[in-house]
Amino acid sequence: MANRPLYVPKSDRGPADYTAGKTYMTDDGKEYIGLYHTYPKNNVVYSGASFSSKSKKLISYIATIAGPAEEGASKANGVYYNLTRKAFNKHLVPIYHYPRPKKVDYGKAKFVRFLTCKKNQFETVIEIDSKQFSKINKVNKMGLNGDLYTTLELFWTIAGPKEDVKKYNKASIRKASRTIPTIKQYLGDLTEYYK
Repeated sequence: MANRPLYVPKSDRGPADYTAGKTYMTDDGKEYIGLYHTYPKNNVVYSGASFSSKSKKLISYIATIAGPAEEGASKANGVYYNLTRKAFNKHLVPIYHYPRPKKVDYGKAKFVRFLTCKKNQFETVIEIDSKQFSKINKVNKMGLNGDLYTTLELFWTIAGPKEDVKKYNKASIRKASRTIPTIKQYLGDLTEYYK
């Protein structure tokens, strides 16, 4: 049984609706099929056409927790959720970003590159932007999953005497390879973006 919500004016209550499934689930991980009603301002959904003693609080349906295996569900994920009540459905996968140094970067002779890879797949390095880099987290918020991905920022030299540029970038790669051992294969051209 759910706790009755505090008084909510009728204008702040959503209309009753029906789900045939794959929209909501109960907090014990079971897919919910039936009538439900919402409180949009509170961002809360309950089972039933209106609140009653039988109403259950509903959460967004997560295929990796509930549902058949052919739809992406996993018994292990379901067990994890049942034990911890922690969902992990808001993390994003990295989106490749091709950096384009600006005139100001050439004036400074360097810019920052952001790279990531899965912690168990060092051979697949992906360059990302600063926005993705800043949103890495381990608490199920929008952004890269810090439990799955290793990230690093790398200072990349793009101006100056060519031999010095190669030397500085080689040193940056050597330092970065402590975090991502295969970074040298991804950053093979030491004079990339050089002018």
